[in-house]
Amino acid sequence: MTALRVWNKSPWQRPFSISAYSQNAKLSSVRGGGCAATYASQHTCSKRCPLFDTLCYGYAGMVSWVTKRLNSCLEARPNVIALLEAIAIIRLARRGAGRLYDRSQARPLRVHVIGDCLSSVSAALIGQAVRYYERIASRAWTYTHSWLEGVKASDWQGMSVLASINGVTSEGGARPAAAIRADIAAARRLGYQRYAITIPKHDRGHKLQRRYGLNCLPCPAQFKTASGDRVTACDCCKGCYVPSMGKYQAVLFQLDQGPKASA
Repeated sequence: MTALRVWNKSPWQRPFSISAYSQNAKLSSVRGGGCAATYASQHTCSKRCPLFDTLCYGYAGMVSWVTKRLNSCLEARPNVIALLEAIAIIRLARRGAGRLYDRSQARPLRVHVIGDCLSSVSAALIGQAVRYYERIASRAWTYTHSWLEGVKASDWQGMSVLASINGVTSEGGARPAAAIRADIAAARRLGYQRYAITIPKHDRGHKLQRRYGLNCLPCPAQFKTASGDRVTACDCCKGCYVPSMGKYQAVLFQLDQGPKASA
C-alpha cells in the first residue's frame, strides 16, 4: 500500500491523527490557549519500551480509544507512518499560519501523545516537519524511547526531545536507582541531554529535587490545588519545550492516571 493511498483514506482509517486543539486537560487550558497534538499507531513504538504492553499512557482512559483505532490500520511501516505524520504537521502549520493575525497566538505542538520514531529516518522526517512548524507557528516537543533502538539526538534535526527513562517496574513499583542511572548514561551517549523519567508516584512534592544525579522537576501538570484544579497545563508550563531548561535536566512523571498529587 503506497503512502498516497493511505493518505487518501478517511481520517478514521489512517495510522496517525493530528489535532489543532487537544482536548486533553493536561495539555490545554483556557488560560494558555491550548496545544496541538499528534498521535501515531504503536507500530512506530519500540517493542523494547518497558511500558509497551501494560503501563503505556496509550491504554489510559479515553486515549485508549484513539490507540485502538490507530493500531487497527493495516499500514504498519514506521517510516511511512512518519512521512504521513510529517506531512500533516506541515499542513497544520500552513493552515494555522494562514488564519492567525499574530504568531504569538499559535499553539505549541505536542508530538506523539501516542507513538514514536523507530529509526533515524523516521526521526529526521518528524524533526524536519517540526522545524518548519516552529518557523511559522510555535514550539514543539516530544518524548522518545527510540534511544533504545540506537536513534541519536542529532537524528531529530534539532527538535526538542526528552529521552524517556523508565523508573517503574511492570508491577508499578520503583526500579533500582542504579538501573535508572545506567539508562540515563546510555541515552546520554547518544547525545540526549534532557530526560523524562517515569516514577510510581510524586512523593517529594512539586519543587525542584535531586534524583539519579540530575536536577529534576516533577511535572507541574500532574498536581492539583486544594480546590481540585490543575496547577497548570503544558501550554502554560512550557517546561519541556522552552530552551531555558538550565535549572533542571529531567522532568518526573508519575504513571498517568490523572492529577492525583497535591501541590
